[in-house]
Amino acid sequence: MTIKMLHDAKGATDASGAHVRLYKAGEELPDNAFGKSLGQSFINAGLAEEVKVVSVMETKDTNVTKTTLTGKRARNKKGQLVADDPNTQDYNEAWEGGVAPK
Repeated sequence: MTIKMLHDAKGATDASGAHVRLYKAGEELPDNAFGKSLGQSFINAGLAEEVKVVSVMETKDTNVTKTTLTGKRARNKKGQLVADDPNTQDYNEAWEGGVAPK
């Protein structure tokens, strides 16, 4: 997890503590053992927080039409429902657009 500063605060630049610098609000602390240790002390003081980074696992198909989402049954000229032809594997004649709703 990433640690992000909420407020400006002074802190050590390395484990020795020989040098100090100002960590600014919005800044992310280094992702190493020292950064986690420093970050934990800032979190305990209410100066920083852990930020969970979420990656996108799946994408939404933006080319899907409303008919595909709602699913409108196909009808013939008389208004009767049309059946699916089992000989066509990749097209469903029973639904407008050839795709059954999910």
